[in-house]
Amino acid sequence: MKYLILSISILCIACSKKDQVKGVQSSIYVVNASSNSGKLQVLQNLKSIGSSDYAYVTGVNSNTSSYQQIDSGFNHYKIKKGTIEIANTLFSNQSTKFSFWIYDSISATTIKYLFLKDQLDTPGRAKAKVRYLFLSPDMDTVNVTGNNATTNLLNNASYFLSQQQVDDGNLASFVTIDTGFVLLKLVKKNTSVIIKSYQLRFESNQVYTVLFKGYQKRTSADSLSLSVIKHN
Repeated sequence: MKYLILSISILCIACSKKDQVKGVQSSIYVVNASSNSGKLQVLQNLKSIGSSDYAYVTGVNSNTSSYQQIDSGFNHYKIKKGTIEIANTLFSNQSTKFSFWIYDSISATTIKYLFLKDQLDTPGRAKAKVRYLFLSPDMDTVNVTGNNATTNLLNNASYFLSQQQVDDGNLASFVTIDTGFVLLKLVKKNTSVIIKSYQLRFESNQVYTVLFKGYQKRTSADSLSLSVIKHN
């Protein structure tokens, strides 16, 4: 009888644990940074993420991002344009919030995607947290300067080349900065030539991604540009 009771107890614990895991939810934020793609659809396990297709992200204003609730754990993701499947991957999302970035040109051999954990703990009064993403396929290796031009915010920043990447924070980590207006400059590493400069404003206790995308050597709508995403 003792062994029977023990067996039943173990079975109940196992069933309870399974029920808890089954309902676990995570949050995903999808960004289309593929400049010539038009609108893209992203699916998790054949179910569309979000209520509409994702258009190429534009603008430099800080727009609060919209996270979508999805199933946590090991899942199957697909990128589609219309009825055409462009890419698919398996990914185990264990974090509470994470983001999925689509970039480079829109073809099966060139499109790339990047999963990032979004660490959205707030930095405190008069501080903000910023993550820099370099998703411009032809951008030179650059240093990033802020208001103090003698001290770089980032050194040797370059394009994320891999076809598929999953990052836990080492590739593109959040850093704490002072709030207020910042004159952000992309400076060529080897020549010190300023490629682009932007004036941005960061608010207290907010978490941002500063995203560089498009093509440095083009002058059309898919030229090198910046978007800022506010995560909270």
